[in-house]
Amino acid sequence: MLLREYETIYILRPDLTDDEITGVKEKVANIFSREEGHVLHQDVWGKKKLSYEIKKQPKGIYIHLTYLGGPATTNEIERNLRLMEPVLKYQTLRVAKDVDVDRRLAERDAEEQSRAAAAARREAEEKERELQAAEDSYPDSDAKAARAVGEPDWPEPKPDEEPAGEKE
Repeated sequence: MLLREYETIYILRPDLTDDEITGVKEKVANIFSREEGHVLHQDVWGKKKLSYEIKKQPKGIYIHLTYLGGPATTNEIERNLRLMEPVLKYQTLRVAKDVDVDRRLAERDAEEQSRAAAAARREAEEKERELQAAEDSYPDSDAKAARAVGEPDWPEPKPDEEPAGEKE
């Protein structure tokens, strides 16, 4: 089966809550189930300043959507975006014509796996940097060595001393 690949960027009002943004994204995703399209990637770019005010709004929340579908799918997406009150503006571009759906969906899965691996790697590097910064800010170098070995960094009481509260 061959479909076209499209890219749509739409801008939402900046005062929307996360639940409202999720609601708009779900409405758009439901269109694909009705129109036999496939969402490849949907990404919220966040709140950004607009080049010019749109409907008296200086900022907007950008959402990028990549999908497979026919011209009818694109018409239905744009019709719904036009009717949704939180949508300030939208634009759709055709990226490719006659795309093999199965091959493109397999490519999408591979891209998602590589994104997840890169995110995990960045998270591990960030934790390592935080640990290194904490160690560098610790003033006692002997304590650092003790932590590295797993020993406590406080002095152990000597066996010949009695605890302070147990004198007769």
